[in-house]
Amino acid sequence: MHVFPPKFQMVFMHMQKHDWLYHYRLKEGIRNSFAGLVHRAAYMHDYLAAYSIFETHYSSLRDYYRQFFPGLKNFARLELTRLNEET
Repeated sequence: MHVFPPKFQMVFMHMQKHDWLYHYRLKEGIRNSFAGLVHRAAYMHDYLAAYSIFETHYSSLRDYYRQFFPGLKNFARLELTRLNEET
């Protein structure tokens, strides 16, 4: 928690409590996250259009995710190690 900006610390506690990342593994979890954005984003009034685009491009997004995620995990692991060494 000490490496997060103060504003994100509150969001992170909420993320943990409701297990957001676990639910993102399912399309329903992604749909729910779009629905939640309606309450937090001034520019978004209806999540259905965004979710429709997500579903239309799901297979491409999945392929990009599979290419990107291993590098992201490695970066996060290295960054966490660096941050822990600083403290």
